[in-house]
Amino acid sequence: MARTPSTMRELGTPLPTFALPDTVSGQIRRSTEWQGQIVVVAFICNHCPFVIHLKHALAEFGRYCGSHGVTMVAISSNDVTTYPADAPELMKSDAQEFGYVFPYLYDESQEVARAFDAACTPDFFVFDRNGLLAYRGQFDDSRPNNGVAITGQDLRDAVDALLADQRPASTQKPSIGCNIKWKTCPVLARRTVTAEPLLPDGRTARCVASPRRIIGKPRPGTFVPEPPQAHWRHRPSPGERGPSPAAYIPRNRSRRATPDRPNGRTLRTLVHGP
Repeated sequence: MARTPSTMRELGTPLPTFALPDTVSGQIRRSTEWQGQIVVVAFICNHCPFVIHLKHALAEFGRYCGSHGVTMVAISSNDVTTYPADAPELMKSDAQEFGYVFPYLYDESQEVARAFDAACTPDFFVFDRNGLLAYRGQFDDSRPNNGVAITGQDLRDAVDALLADQRPASTQKPSIGCNIKWKTCPVLARRTVTAEPLLPDGRTARCVASPRRIIGKPRPGTFVPEPPQAHWRHRPSPGERGPSPAAYIPRNRSRRATPDRPNGRTLRTLVHGP
């Protein structure tokens, strides 16, 4: 199993504003509903072994939150095209099977996961009554097959501290789980890297990530530079007889990641017309 840690978002950051459909009730749930409340947000999914390990405990923790006036919501942001087990209709079935009393929201665009800097499933965030992040990290020390009992102690201690108008302990451990199944690379999806005008007819080449080779989410602040060693591909215009070695750049090849790029990602190029 791949093991991806939480990004450990900075404490004190505000609760992102969002509106997502609840797969159980069919209603749109908005973060503005919970102003003035302690809010627990859990990024989970159906198929991840790290989440499966905790499902009964999550249901129990949801009941604990409800009985203490704490709002808990779960969000699934996985790409259901590549992971159909996480589809909304199956999320509803999962919630009913395990007795989730909290909303189980579907983040189809994945924008909410990016707003939280969520990285893995499960990934937990607790916000105080002012809507500021007070805890992020693990449920407890238990993991599949590590023999540690599931208690939810880390998350429960954080909630109990806020209920007592205290701050959770500053020492917080990241959660570990499967990476969120992103549709595209969160860094490169937001920017176009344009090469120098290398092509003889004035067209430009754009560097993009190959979705089949993406593994996980780059950590916040990761810079993905234009690789100077990339090979750009030129597609001859109609009527061209073929490139001369002096005028054209070699055909593109997929390249493994280098240390200045997110681990495990390759870059390929697309040529755009005038």
